[in-house]
Amino acid sequence: MSLPPALARWAEPLAVLNPILASALGPLLLRLAAAFGPLGGETRKGGDEPDGYAGITRRGKLEHLLTTEWGLLDTAPEEFLRRLSQGELSFLEPERKANAHERRCLILFDCGPEQLGTPRIAQLAAWIVLAQRAGAAGATLQWASLDSAPKESVLHTGFDEATVRAFLWARTAVQASPRQLYDWRKFAESALGSPEELWLLGGPRWLDVPMARGVHLMSTQETESSEKGEALNLTLRPSGKKLQLALPPPDTQIRLLRDPFTPIGDKPGKARVSPRQAVGALVWLPGGKLVAARDSADTGVLVFPIPTKQGASLGPAKLYQQHYGKIRAIGGHNNAIFCVAKSGDQLEIRLIKGNMPSLPIGKIPLNEDSIRLLDDAGSELTSATLWLQDKSQGQLILWFEILGKSLILSRTKNNEAQNWTPTRATYLPAFDGAFFAGLFDGGSLIGSHDKTSVRLGDPKQALLFAGPSPKESVVVKREDGRWYLPLESKDIAFPALDPDDTILGATYFGGQVRLVTLSEAGRIVRLVGLGSTKTITGIGGKIVSASVSPDLPLVACLRESGDLMIWDLETNARRCQFHAPRETFEESA
Repeated sequence: MSLPPALARWAEPLAVLNPILASALGPLLLRLAAAFGPLGGETRKGGDEPDGYAGITRRGKLEHLLTTEWGLLDTAPEEFLRRLSQGELSFLEPERKANAHERRCLILFDCGPEQLGTPRIAQLAAWIVLAQRAGAAGATLQWASLDSAPKESVLHTGFDEATVRAFLWARTAVQASPRQLYDWRKFAESALGSPEELWLLGGPRWLDVPMARGVHLMSTQETESSEKGEALNLTLRPSGKKLQLALPPPDTQIRLLRDPFTPIGDKPGKARVSPRQAVGALVWLPGGKLVAARDSADTGVLVFPIPTKQGASLGPAKLYQQHYGKIRAIGGHNNAIFCVAKSGDQLEIRLIKGNMPSLPIGKIPLNEDSIRLLDDAGSELTSATLWLQDKSQGQLILWFEILGKSLILSRTKNNEAQNWTPTRATYLPAFDGAFFAGLFDGGSLIGSHDKTSVRLGDPKQALLFAGPSPKESVVVKREDGRWYLPLESKDIAFPALDPDDTILGATYFGGQVRLVTLSEAGRIVRLVGLGSTKTITGIGGKIVSASVSPDLPLVACLRESGDLMIWDLETNARRCQFHAPRETFEESA
């Protein structure tokens, strides 16, 4: 489907979108282009720094006169003066560096609740128009979310599928403040060299905020539906122009906001995507029914459904796209799944499936200590848990579990203020759907009801959890390097482990706790009990990543071939297997 001639100037950005949806944006683009007008001004140039010589010229300074011409002055001075007056002498023409400063324009999107829904369509259309407008004037257009921290690392350039998805997912439940606009303006002046234009695309409340010189505002407000359909009222500052944009049909609006790339014949948000392979660390979600991993394109999270018993039907794996930054952790509760991504010095918590009312969705600014702890934890995907400690105070703790070491972000909500502080601790999830908070206090593990469950000794020592009974299933690594099962009367030691083996975790079945290890070569999985060690056979191939379920005696193994194997440790049999890269994943919104 070809675009109408009137939309030809936007052919490049519109080619990113589905052709039918791109055409639906046409009327909005035409109205906005007429309202914005062209980007005026000329390219700003700096000093003319010398850069060698460009050739020979008939005019110039005497110091650039050719040496042969100076010889004429000695032999025929009168002829030299005549040629000089008539412009017949030859000079070297200096080459100059243009030193042209790049023209830059900046868009700040207000992604708060006031602009959710159809105003985002106006923002998308304005972005396309402003990008073409800047390109025609030789300028570079960049954009960012107003609620993000002002820095170059959060700026987006270009209009492609990745940046459009980042725009669509840049939503927040928190209203941006005028102070954030001020901080962005100061950043633009210092770091971007005072951009040609700084556009704020937001809601009507910004009309009451004084705009500094050089800041342009597009205020968008929804109107009530009429016989002519839905529309948006726009006000531009400082020009004062007002216009009304007629919106496309509701189905088209949904497609533009959810999935503007998928062919119209397919259901939005359920597109079949090219084969993806699970990579990196594996994370078990609560309940032992789902395993998550990054996808090979690093654009989202793959979630694999685990059957309840051997031989049960195997559902398709699903790909949950994300566009917030590098995913650092994933967690869930009941049927809900959330992820935590890191971008610069911020974390962003997003719900990717289901409903979790207590989940604090949005961006979390981190201090230097938090960033350092996160960097120390590594970049692999880890598990995360939310625990509402006191509903009346809204205090929440977020754990990033890394083999007994955790970063806790504790938020206290007081008069809308958010304060996140990092600390070190350990947590234990219970199996009844609730959470058991394990915090070190004088070398003991304190439960959610302030009852000491088990003595642990040095809180810096590693801790593993295995099975439904916290008191019987905590495994501790002591200073001597041995693993122990701490009981009320004494500690019982596990057999010495191969120092090159990797501890995958601990599991509990048959009334016993067992450690699960992986050999250095990645080919041997062992079950280490208090009295014996058993080698698991049948998994086959080299294992590049593995994880033990905290709920069930299962281990997930990602083989070098890309296959994901779920092994039942209790029956020593394969529960299920996902083949890769032959699997075709279903993308979920």
